[in-house]
Amino acid sequence: MSSSAIDLMQSATIVASSYDSTSDECLGGLCRPTGVSDNGNGQQDNDLSQWQTANDTTCSNQWLQATFNGYSTVSSFWVQYGDLPTTGDLTVTLNPTDSSPVAVAASQLSCVTSTTTDVDMPTRVDTCTFVSPQVNVDGITFTWSFAKNPTGCQMNVEEISVSGSALTASPSSSASSSLSPGAIAGIAVGCVVAAVAVGVAAVRARGIYLRKKKAALQEGQSVYLH
Repeated sequence: MSSSAIDLMQSATIVASSYDSTSDECLGGLCRPTGVSDNGNGQQDNDLSQWQTANDTTCSNQWLQATFNGYSTVSSFWVQYGDLPTTGDLTVTLNPTDSSPVAVAASQLSCVTSTTTDVDMPTRVDTCTFVSPQVNVDGITFTWSFAKNPTGCQMNVEEISVSGSALTASPSSSASSSLSPGAIAGIAVGCVVAAVAVGVAAVRARGIYLRKKKAALQEGQSVYLH
């Protein structure tokens, strides 16, 4: 038995492979992993917080893991990326309560890509719905892989929302996740995408974006820009 749909990220414990603590837009802890859920309430809004990875000269995989507050049913998720031009290939792994973590197969997801606006900058949103809701799930892990880049790899995520419901009855010992066991190829939700603008236009647009965020913080706005 389950309750109505909620954003499971709002009460999840969130950790990640790295985060940026030195860039101007990240001072004061604004780029910690918990930024993907802070003050977002499951909406694609002008949220001041974000998760930004540390710049990695080796371009190793970056991951973010959310452990839910109890076993849950997961029906869909979306990822809103920030303004940095690098977005890696995404693999999603669910953590069933009764088996080892399993990567989600392409056949289990229906995904679309759209664009929304954050602080007057267009940002990419990947929205994915499970063909069948995934039951008895403890958590979810998002892993991004990158092509090699001589200047290093860095990305940011404004928000992640995972829609589902917390189960109100304990799963029986005979219950099993709807995920198929064994090795399953990960779903590549996205690929490395180019910057929204290139050259001087991109540099100027990002400068405006960062100045607006800093100005909002100086004015004491801790939730959204309107």
